[in-house]
Amino acid sequence: MSDWIEKANALADGELEGEELREAQSAVATDASASAEHQWALYIKSTLREKLPPVENPELWQTCRARLAAIDKSRGVETFVGKYAWAFCLAFLAPILVAALFNQMGMSRPLSNAHMAGLFNGLTPLQPGQALDQVGRSFGAPAEQVRDMARVLEVATGNVDGRRAARFLLDDGKGAFYLFVILGTNAIEGIEQPDSGYLCGRINGWPAVSWANSGKLFLIVAPRDRSELIQMSDAVRSH
Repeated sequence: MSDWIEKANALADGELEGEELREAQSAVATDASASAEHQWALYIKSTLREKLPPVENPELWQTCRARLAAIDKSRGVETFVGKYAWAFCLAFLAPILVAALFNQMGMSRPLSNAHMAGLFNGLTPLQPGQALDQVGRSFGAPAEQVRDMARVLEVATGNVDGRRAARFLLDDGKGAFYLFVILGTNAIEGIEQPDSGYLCGRINGWPAVSWANSGKLFLIVAPRDRSELIQMSDAVRSH
């Protein structure tokens, strides 16, 4: 009966109609609490009519009623918002949680062998000079570290399977080799043989060694023995 204060006043004022009126009349007739509330509302309204002078300014009275109705509506909205605040918060957080879930799922999804060609041919070469600095800002690969490792022949960047990737073509005096940095994955299909803390395999017929660190996958590919690639990878990781 918590809503009977409003219902009792509405019934006493004759504001109810149809099903609401029948329900209110039935409640007054069968429920002692509802009947008492209704009688109290009738008493208050009768007393107000007797003690207060009639309104001499109908327009002002209508303005007051409109203001009271607005206040009542505002309270209703506040009650609704307070009651369902948890639902609004959940609706706000749900897209964030879903995005985080998809991001985590993407991190666990290996880069497919079908996209290997994109690493070699689908990236865009950068202009010499500031290329390493540009890649460093995007991929966290310090320019000086790459320069210390080998002579830089080419730097290229782009997207492969929806992930940002950078390709370095380097020469360490023994010949050219590729170093790739790929964001948003931690494995490549076919590069799955563990050896000395790395995952090894072959790409385009060449030996390849990979490792993941801080949301990035590093990959070295060269026509050299696996043991030599592992030593080269150790050198990269030590910088």
